[in-house]
Amino acid sequence: MSTQTTDWCRICTLPTVAKPRRGGKFAVHCARCGEYQVDELPARCFEWTREQTANASGYLREHSAYRLLSTAEAEFLQNLRTPAVGDKAEKLLRAMARFYPVAGQEIVLPSFLSIDLAQLASRADRPTAKHRGLELESLEKKFRWLSWAWAQSEEELLYLVFDYLRDASGHVAGERLRGTPDEHTAAVIKITPAGWHALQTGRAQSTFIAVATAPKLRMEAVWSEVIVPAIEEAGYRPTRAEGQDEKGMGDAAIARIRRCCLLVVDVTWARETAYYEAGLANGLGLPVIWTVRDHQAQETQGDIGQYGPLVWSEQDLPAFHDALRDRIEATIGRGNRHRRS
Repeated sequence: MSTQTTDWCRICTLPTVAKPRRGGKFAVHCARCGEYQVDELPARCFEWTREQTANASGYLREHSAYRLLSTAEAEFLQNLRTPAVGDKAEKLLRAMARFYPVAGQEIVLPSFLSIDLAQLASRADRPTAKHRGLELESLEKKFRWLSWAWAQSEEELLYLVFDYLRDASGHVAGERLRGTPDEHTAAVIKITPAGWHALQTGRAQSTFIAVATAPKLRMEAVWSEVIVPAIEEAGYRPTRAEGQDEKGMGDAAIARIRRCCLLVVDVTWARETAYYEAGLANGLGLPVIWTVRDHQAQETQGDIGQYGPLVWSEQDLPAFHDALRDRIEATIGRGNRHRRS
């Protein structure tokens, strides 16, 4: 029977619960970063700037079960590009819609005043899962807001909510609570009709999921019998991302990726452009789901192993279908497109 230990995150220093897995690995659940995996629990926290920590936490929250298994993966997180302010606001609005999907629903924006951030991050006073009477779950309800927005602080989060999403774009409505005894609530807000319209028509909630696969005959059956139904059952429309001209990746493929809300990349028979397409999606702030056939899984381990790829077998394609559908919904939520009859 597996046990779990209370620990602290080596990226953001907040409380975590670490569960041992096979092969000496640990599944870590952090109040800010979400879930990720490590080979072993490092003895020290990473010496990163607040900006690097915010970027890494945001990325990990968007890419659940990321495998932080080597120095290379840590360096990748450390060197992530900081999203533009508008991109951060869009990420935040998208997350709000995913967790609070009912139109007109009031959303409680938590306050961080009741938490001693300096004490939580103190190297001399390591936090536990029950820090100052707050359970890990309670802490996560607050700190996930920072990772949703890739924000460095509560001040930046409030700026994105009120200065950008409310005052500049009109995508949310609400007021900050001032002079109240409630130290756990900073504001009560809701997504406006303009916000829902932006989500439905903008890139944040595109109904398209782009898929990059090798142009192999055997992949065509996987595309039509597994990938397309899985995407449609998750509530989205699939579109092929691949397409090259004589200079490499074509404009049409780039345009499709820019219009989508998620990219699925299968590297079973890796094309040269597959990794470029994934890099483009990542640079645009779009989540990427990696897949690979079991026979090629080992040879691609060094390239994509840290991303927790879905490994599929030609002998059990229904399992791949279900796993892909579930990973899509876990990553970006369920879409509102109805499957073709």
